[in-house]
Amino acid sequence: MNLLSTRLAQRLRLTEARVIKGGDIAHCFRVHAGPSRSYQFLKVVPQSEIERLDAEANGLLELSKYLADNRFVQVPQVHDLVACDDWAGLLTDWVEQENPADSSDDNLGRGLAELHCNSAGRYGGVDNYLGNTPQCNEPVASDSWPDFFIARRLNPQRSLAIRKGLWDAGWETRWSTLVNRVCEILPGDTRPSPLHGDLWNGNVLRGPGSRWSLIDPAFYCGDPLTDVAMMRLFGGFGHRVYEAYHAASPAGIRDMMKDEALVTVYNLYHLLNHLNLFGAGYRNDVERSIRRLT
Repeated sequence: MNLLSTRLAQRLRLTEARVIKGGDIAHCFRVHAGPSRSYQFLKVVPQSEIERLDAEANGLLELSKYLADNRFVQVPQVHDLVACDDWAGLLTDWVEQENPADSSDDNLGRGLAELHCNSAGRYGGVDNYLGNTPQCNEPVASDSWPDFFIARRLNPQRSLAIRKGLWDAGWETRWSTLVNRVCEILPGDTRPSPLHGDLWNGNVLRGPGSRWSLIDPAFYCGDPLTDVAMMRLFGGFGHRVYEAYHAASPAGIRDMMKDEALVTVYNLYHLLNHLNLFGAGYRNDVERSIRRLT
């Protein structure tokens, strides 16, 4: 798209826009906007999808509350969310990435541990999106973490896969057993912590001064090990990140980090989401996880 020719560019007073790689579900640009002398980041989607940008902005703002005093991890500041004609745009800080210093992996681990040590009330939060998939974060009546994860994470992905014709009949025969196992595996008394919610390595940027920026959150409150499990799912994080996280975390979290069944449960949610977003290429991964748990 020729961004500078749009009315959206006029609304944001853009004077420069360069296309950058930014994923499969949005147009992304490095821009100069308004009187600012610094570069900013602009994500553009069709106006019909403005709810996704609004949810992302809300997630960044929520995380920023818990990261205000964090020396190691931050989120980009939200500057504007506008809609004009057929397009909507979210304007945030541009993160100038730097080569990592020796301490940068340690800083990421410490910073995430500091984030997760916050207490955040009930499990859940405001509804948002995981990629393009709507993510319901409404708290459950029981205020039980296993109940929340089954009702708001696993069951909606199962229902979506059934509607898309991606659900295997063999998985259905194991589902009730899996749900019972989830109730056994998930900690019933874990403290709700603020979570990024989609913490793969593409959503973590090394910024200036060995400080890290978290982008594209799917924010909610729950067990911090869901974020750590997601980090392990697709890799890309050095061992020093986990070692620093382990050292800076309470003993209970350190013990749970060794629970492979817990990691499998948490990542089943993301594998089911990838099945629903990208298709049958994730069937084998989902199959292995379900079999491992049942």
